[in-house]
Amino acid sequence: TVYRARDQKLSRTVAVKVMRTDLGEDPEFVAKFDREARLAATLSHPNLVSVFDQGTEGGQSYIVMEFVEGRTLRSTVTRECPIPPANMLEIAESVSSALAVAHDAGLVHRDIKPENVLISKRGEIKVTDFGLARQVTGPNMTATGVLVGTASYISPELVTKSRPDARSDVYSTGVMLYELLTGTKPHTGETNYQIAYAHVNSDIPAPSQAIKNLGLNLDWQIPDYVDALVQACTSRDPNLRPKDGRRLLGLVRQCRKALAAGVTSDPDLAAAVQSDALNTQAITPMSPSQLSSNMKPAPEQVSKVWRPLESNKVTPLSPASPSLGQQNKIFPDQDQNVLAAASVTAAATTNGVTTSVNTGKENGYPDVNSQRTPTFPISQHPVHRRRRGVALLAVIIIIALLAGLGSWWFMTGRYTT
Repeated sequence: TVYRARDQKLSRTVAVKVMRTDLGEDPEFVAKFDREARLAATLSHPNLVSVFDQGTEGGQSYIVMEFVEGRTLRSTVTRECPIPPANMLEIAESVSSALAVAHDAGLVHRDIKPENVLISKRGEIKVTDFGLARQVTGPNMTATGVLVGTASYISPELVTKSRPDARSDVYSTGVMLYELLTGTKPHTGETNYQIAYAHVNSDIPAPSQAIKNLGLNLDWQIPDYVDALVQACTSRDPNLRPKDGRRLLGLVRQCRKALAAGVTSDPDLAAAVQSDALNTQAITPMSPSQLSSNMKPAPEQVSKVWRPLESNKVTPLSPASPSLGQQNKIFPDQDQNVLAAASVTAAATTNGVTTSVNTGKENGYPDVNSQRTPTFPISQHPVHRRRRGVALLAVIIIIALLAGLGSWWFMTGRYTT
């Protein structure tokens, strides 16, 4: 829960994020919450919400953050999408800049989505909630493992392996960019479980193709290299995505430069964006004169121009509170649909090495050509290991008692009256 508060010492408005009471019962999660808050506080960037302080009060951990007066990107998705590629790339550059700084510091967000991207009244774009993803067990998931993320933006490897890294953030960012271009989420379902497995088993289509499928008639077209950018970010194989926010930032800037030069099609740039070589080779900025000769100039067209809403149109972040001393929640449109998925069923042990069954590739990531639902390794979270240990001990004690009772009965018990 996030509250608007007043820093009396420095006379400024701040946002205070308070950990839920049930999560505070897990000391390991509390320690992780505090540790990542300290790490997030070391980050400084115009596209990051600053962390000022953290602590514990009344048994509840909290974090004091910069208060951003404005709205979330979800408001843009709801009111204005689809938006032109130029506006999408502007947002993408701000988000990838924030990710680049965080990933360079070894911090993974794990829950990139429009609700965690804020737009101030001055049009500044800031990413919030780094390292503070919630840990919740969903009603449609099993309980042998815990996975953090929002179903509509979760990366396939978090469903199958529960091991987030920088590429997981890149995937979630790609899904968000797809939504900005098309106005829809790539996968839907009746439950979080169905949505999560859609990410595992189905490729996300190119935004331009999705626009055609939706029958939308827009005043602009989506260049092939913008399609390639979104598809590279949302590849089901993490090894085929940009490796981190820094790499993604370079790709976004390449696309923005081509679009600013009036290029609507460049197969060479599109191929380069999706090339595996991008994971090992640095990206060299291109000047307009270096752009491929087969680029097609953009025809003159009238397009909608996306801008941050004017200050008088901004959705208030906090409801009016007539009563004194009332704490006001901010970000009312924040999606609380947080996915908790599980690691279940078969794991085979060979020569002391545990290998998940039917996960596809040797590296444990799903086969991008497979349509089968994979099985998962058993969760190794310390809390779950302790629970399994207690359950195993209880089973052993019961078996020992039954064995002792049986021995007594056959030796002496049946002869007594």
